[in-house]
Amino acid sequence: MFEQMKAMRELMALLGNPAALKERMETVQAELESTVVEGTAGAGAVTVKATGSMQIVSIELDRAMIATIAGSGGEADAGMVSELVVAATNAALRAAREVAQAKLGEAAGGLDLGSLGGMLPGS
Repeated sequence: MFEQMKAMRELMALLGNPAALKERMETVQAELESTVVEGTAGAGAVTVKATGSMQIVSIELDRAMIATIAGSGGEADAGMVSELVVAATNAALRAAREVAQAKLGEAAGGLDLGSLGGMLPGS
């Protein structure tokens, strides 16, 4: 309970200076847009790159591995490749979310927004 109260005081202090808060958030947004993370699946058969602002920027397929996985190219094989793309995309987006949370925490002066105990949306 005391940790929640401390976190709430820190959040209120941060919100008390809207100009500084806006400047920090703009800086964080720019950093997230230029930060690229990746997720892989199928032992590197599929690599997806995403920005910290959750934009997919590339999907790379290792042709030799995909040919092995895809086999004859039937519907089941295409489904396997599709599942790998989905898995790699989800891994990249998870990594992007972690980077965003870390950068937002830094911008909030190290405030652990998770310690607010579910008072914020999405927590």
